[in-house]
Amino acid sequence: MEKVANLFNCISVPLWAVFVVCCVGQVVGRYFLDIPLQWTEEIARVSLIWLTFIGAVQLAVSDDHIEIGYLRQLGIRPLIFVIEITKAIAMFITGGFLAFGGAKLLPMTINSHAPGSGLSLAAWYVVAVAAGFMLMFIATLALPKAIFRSNP
Repeated sequence: MEKVANLFNCISVPLWAVFVVCCVGQVVGRYFLDIPLQWTEEIARVSLIWLTFIGAVQLAVSDDHIEIGYLRQLGIRPLIFVIEITKAIAMFITGGFLAFGGAKLLPMTINSHAPGSGLSLAAWYVVAVAAGFMLMFIATLALPKAIFRSNP
């Protein structure tokens, strides 16, 4: 799993750089050069969407997502067991919604293009499909781990 986390770090760092460069380009072009660049806004939006989904998968891989720590600190093993199982099932269901919802939107947007950059709008949804399937895969791995680690 650590190799997967490193892979997502290698993807997210350049995306973050693209996002920052596009945002700085928007400010410089609009306020200093008086030439608004429409394509920078579109590329920044796509990179932010990709960063959001890739970040969700990164957090799922590293198990660093937000949780209510108080319930875990109580140390009640049956409660921890229920939390871990519920977390894995919720991640699987959320990943399914992302994967199949994004797959449903891909054919509808494949021929639509952003006006400034010409980028296909399907690029916005392909990451939802990939992230959804990754979340489902991670949840599938997390469920037995949660059952055997925190079984009451």
